Amino acid sequence: MDPDSKLNGEGITLNKLGDIENVISSSGKRLRPININHYATKKSAAQSMLDVALLMANSSQLKTVLYVGPNYRFYIPLIVLLSLSITLQVIVGLLLVFIGK
Repeated sequence: MDPDSKLNGEGITLNKLGDIENVISSSGKRLRPININHYATKKSAAQSMLDVALLMANSSQLKTVLYVGPNYRFYIPLIVLLSLSITLQVIVGLLLVFIGK
């Protein structure tokens, strides 16, 4: 056995990246390579949903702080920090859109 080859857990020796394309496992399943582009697309979509969720949470908190009013102990710091967070999220989102083109 070649020392550079590796086992993938089903007893199939892989010497190069493309070796798995035409391999059928012992159970009869055809093994396909991982589609990196598909993975990156799913990861980007999940990250975008998390960014939107964070933006919505920050805007909801800002709305609540504004509703409570200046009687709240940390009124000014919360408004400043939440506004800064929302502004930075919007800037990063716009930069990602324009850089991604």
